[in-house]
Parts: sequence; C-alpha cells; structure tokens
Amino acid sequence: MPTVLACCDSFKDTATADEVNQTIVSAIQDATGMSASKINMSDGGEGFVSALQDAFNLSIVSVSVDGPLLSPITATYGLCEAKHLAVIELAAAAGIESVPVELRNPLNTSTSGLGTLIKDAYEKGARSILLGIGGSATNDAGLGALQSMGLQIHTKHGLLNETFCGKHLADVVDIVIPPELEEMVKRLSISVACDVTNPFVGGLGAVAVFSTQKGAGAAIKMELERGMENLARIIKHKFNVDVTDMSGAGAAGGVGGSFHALLRAELKPGVELIADNLGLEDAIKAANVVFTGEGSYDSQTAGGKVVSHVQKLCVKDMKPCIIVCGRNQMTETSHAAGTDLVWDLVSVYGKEQSMNNPCNSLQKLIESKKRDVISLIDDI
Repeated sequence: MPTVLACCDSFKDTATADEVNQTIVSAIQDATGMSASKINMSDGGEGFVSALQDAFNLSIVSVSVDGPLLSPITATYGLCEAKHLAVIELAAAAGIESVPVELRNPLNTSTSGLGTLIKDAYEKGARSILLGIGGSATNDAGLGALQSMGLQIHTKHGLLNETFCGKHLADVVDIVIPPELEEMVKRLSISVACDVTNPFVGGLGAVAVFSTQKGAGAAIKMELERGMENLARIIKHKFNVDVTDMSGAGAAGGVGGSFHALLRAELKPGVELIADNLGLEDAIKAANVVFTGEGSYDSQTAGGKVVSHVQKLCVKDMKPCIIVCGRNQMTETSHAAGTDLVWDLVSVYGKEQSMNNPCNSLQKLIESKKRDVISLIDDI
C-alpha cells in the first residue's frame, strides 16, 4: 500500500506541528485510504521540545524562573532521565511572544530564566542538553543565562549583582567562570539548534538583523552593537575564541556565540539536529509522497527552515513533495527544486478562516486535492 509522510513545522501562532501533521495524516487516511505517518518538525524555535518528546520519551518538567522582563513565570523543558538528556527551548523562559509589544526593549530583557532551566536539568542528572534558541525576546548575548548558572560578570562598577540585561553589555570589563561552573561545563555536552546563521556583530549580526522585532529603535541598536563588540573583544581575549563573524553566533541575540565560547556548546542547524534525531531521511525514503509545510512559505524558507531541508531530501531520494502553508508568497519560478505542488489556505479560504480554523481548512483542502496525491503516486 502507498504511504504518505507528513513532516511539517508549526503554522506560527495558529497550529502546532503536531496539529498540522495529524490533520494531514487524518485527511489522507479518510480521503484515500492510504497509510500515513507523521514526524513533527522544528528548526530550533517553537515546537522544539514537542518535536522530540516522543522520540526520547521526555517527561515535562515545570520550573519557576525569571521571565524576559524579570518577573516570575513558569517555564517547562523535557527530561529523559534514562538517557541523562534534557531538551530545552529558550523561548520557554525568554520568548518574544511572552512580552507585550509595548514593553519590548532588548536593553531591559534577559535570558536569566534559560540559565535556571539548564541548571535545574543538570541538577536532575542531565549531562547532555539539546537547546533550541529560536524566538527570543532578548539581546543580552546569553550572559543573563550564564549569570544564573554561576558566571561572574564584572562591569566598570564592580561585580554585577543585579540580573544581566542587554543594557549591561557595553559596561562589561571582565567575565569569570568560577570552579563550580567550570565543573558543570566539563560534565555537560550542549548542542545548540540554531535557526539562523547570522554572525555575532556587523551588518548581518544579531543587533542589525533581529533587534528591531525585539523593540529596538536606532539609538538602542547603537548601544547594543557597541556592547556586543565590547563583549566579543573580551571573549577573544579571555577564551581565545573569535565569535565576531562566526556562523550562528548571533542567534538569539548572541546566545549562540557566548554559549559556544564559554560552555563549549556545539552550534548546529536546528532542522538538521531535529532531522538526525528523528530519522527523517529514512522516513522519507520509505514514503511514496511527502508533505511538508509552515505558516508562511516565503523568501526566508530557504534559510535553514524545515521546508527547505525536506525539499533537499526529497530531491536526493527522488520523492514527490507537497508543500502546505497558511500563505504562499513564492512565485512558481521561485519554488525550490523538489517541490511538486504548493497548496495554501489563504487563497482558498481567506485569511480569517485560515487563521481561526487552520486544521479544519487544511483537512478540507487535502480532501479536495486527493486526486493530485494519487496522481503523484501513479507517476512514480
């Protein structure tokens, strides 16, 4: 019997990856009677923990942490005690979605809560951490998290006792890893799933590209960039690591660079880390037709996103690929190789229905297109 694989990312703000993929599986089974399976995907941002929850049999742990605005929130992460493994999302502790638009200012936000999650996982026995760092509200280069883990940060005013935020970057004169944190670093293996490849500083760096959406105007950008350049110099001097132009170092407002330099974390493309851990390529090889998708299919899709990775694997393994999305902003000539069909919800059902009832709309759309699915299989 022909088989269909659904391996979509979430439709941001409207449906989780699991909801989208389960809808595809149900629609295919109901409309065609074919066998269908799913792999919930993520690029390191939203849905990172849930994408790996079944594969690693993760228990969800709740922890009280300081949120991005330093007020207490409850954050969660996944823990597999048998494998001494934790899966953590930065966004759970310092996510942009948790900060009201009118309060967004990367000078005043911190990754402190992320450090609390990592420390909690370590104390519960985790020695390997998979960390997704997409969707941050912060531009503190991860020093808020590192401070929570024990890093001593010295500014021109002395040892910093208050929670580190973006506004402190330019004042840093020294950072010290005490013995307790050094011991943790030795025992921990951290793999960081980067959803972007931007460097630490410069025209394509963390501040220039991402701080606007975090609430930074021109003056704030200048202050942050000055601070990031200052920290890059300190890191190079103290740890002999140059994060300035390092790919992925600018992810999550500099978390990628600092975690690599101070925690010896390995930076990996998020979608590849997920795909490798979930056996995506083997699943694609076993399928007759592959569905992938995301909320907006646009020019950013090619930049290390789930859809582009699935497309490449489909080309490699010669499998037909159908993209489903909320909205399609690509022209026919701009579709990447490996794309057989693109189905979007907005052009069929309008924006309001597509946003409010994405899964119902997707179910109806796939059922109406069942002949196209069957035709792709007949052409194999």
